[in-house]
Amino acid sequence: MKSTEEELEINEDEDEENAMQEDIKPTVAGKEKHYNAFEHEGDFYQLEDTVLLAPENANQKPDVAIIKKITEKKDGEMMLTCQLLYRPEEAEKKKGGRWKASDSRELFYSFKREEVPAASLMYKCVVHFIPLHKQLPVRSQHPGFIVQRVYAYKEKMLWKITDKDYVDDKQREIDLLLQKTQERLELPDSETEEAALDDLEHHQSKKKKLDVSRNLVNPTTRSGHHLTVERTQRSHTDEASEFYTILETFSALTRDTTRNKWLVQLLQKIQYVCDYSEDSNRKQVERKDGAAGLSRERRNKTKYSPAAAVSAIVALEQASHGTLSNDFKSYNQKMRQLCFNLENSERLARRLVTQELEASVILKMLPSELKEGRLTTEETATRKEPAEEEPEHIQMTDHRCSRCMEKRVGLKDIIQAGSGERYQLECIECGNTWYASSR
Repeated sequence: MKSTEEELEINEDEDEENAMQEDIKPTVAGKEKHYNAFEHEGDFYQLEDTVLLAPENANQKPDVAIIKKITEKKDGEMMLTCQLLYRPEEAEKKKGGRWKASDSRELFYSFKREEVPAASLMYKCVVHFIPLHKQLPVRSQHPGFIVQRVYAYKEKMLWKITDKDYVDDKQREIDLLLQKTQERLELPDSETEEAALDDLEHHQSKKKKLDVSRNLVNPTTRSGHHLTVERTQRSHTDEASEFYTILETFSALTRDTTRNKWLVQLLQKIQYVCDYSEDSNRKQVERKDGAAGLSRERRNKTKYSPAAAVSAIVALEQASHGTLSNDFKSYNQKMRQLCFNLENSERLARRLVTQELEASVILKMLPSELKEGRLTTEETATRKEPAEEEPEHIQMTDHRCSRCMEKRVGLKDIIQAGSGERYQLECIECGNTWYASSR
């Protein structure tokens, strides 16, 4: 006689098997049969599974997709409607070229769907959907791809996955994926200040035209005239609009919305060393010679004019964009770092405005140097370029490359599959890559 525990285990197994069989039962719509799940080569696949699809050519990497619909045609062929995830090197830019990955695991989410034969299925895989302000999972503990940005394949542009400008059904789709990943991994924030800046950036990202004249006594004021800004208690948006107005007054805005948002934030972060009152332009402090001739005590009490502040932050943003314009994530990370340190280091803010530290030098400063507002070594207008990062360590295997026949093959990545693991191998000698199964 079986024990009660054994009977419970048998019942649970039967219930699970019955549920799977129920999912496999088709619903008929016209000439097609629709399924919630199906079995393929011994593995069980269902809607919303993330999978690898066989590429058209053997030298290409597998496609990554999400199963959205499972159908059986009249001739009995099983077909899948899949939502595609792009590898950065496959995603085209609007002005030409391809995007660069910020991490070897990175994919771009998209809303593009294609119908493919079920025979193209290779394996299940794991995809983590992670906001930019969250820490990335450790590869060895949580293998799989990561998604932090959405690729608009028609416009050929990238958006953050946490943006809230998507249409309702697509917004719910993304929110659910983010929620599932967070519940599964419980990732901590990468840095407190970055999370706060992300919230501020999102708050300012609403696609509404700002009323740039509401904080000016005279909306037609230009450089050389008096600039008056009300310094009363305001909401976050009003304050952002105030600094947007100052930037517009000095013709410092660009045609890029993202760059303008960072200019606004930079101007906000150094406001405590500036004077935006009516007489500030007439009392403007010369940024180089004037500041250098003052005593330290007097210099620390100096409030700089809007013209000096705008000139300094524009130079800093232009230097950052000129260096990192091809890497959206690195550009945003650098701007977050600069905003945080300018807000918390008065010495750094003052030396930026007076040009004691040039923008190109500040860009290359170490985190500890930014915090102190000075270089740890002898201060010069230039710094040595940082040494190249050491190549990523790769574990060697006993495999032999089929192309060059050399036995110098390393393990590049491990992909979790439905009933085992899938290995991505790379030949150190000729660069050939291919996939192998643990089975």
